[in-house]
Amino acid sequence: MAVVLVLIGGVLTFVFQSEIFTLAICCFGSLVAGLLILWQTSYILNHSDMDDPLDDALVFLVQLRNLFMFLLRIFMSRD
Repeated sequence: MAVVLVLIGGVLTFVFQSEIFTLAICCFGSLVAGLLILWQTSYILNHSDMDDPLDDALVFLVQLRNLFMFLLRIFMSRD
């Protein structure tokens, strides 16, 4: 549900063109991405059979990329 809210907020940033709104969406997105990293790590450690570690690594890498992009947008904001 939180990922859907971030996606809807991302679309609304094109409508409102507000730096503060974009920063709020990025803060919420970085929180969601961090929580998803924790959840994925817990899932990999507890439920993964390690039959295909490439899938586990790719899911983790995508979440790290999302967190990096949200944090980069926060730190590169003008205000």
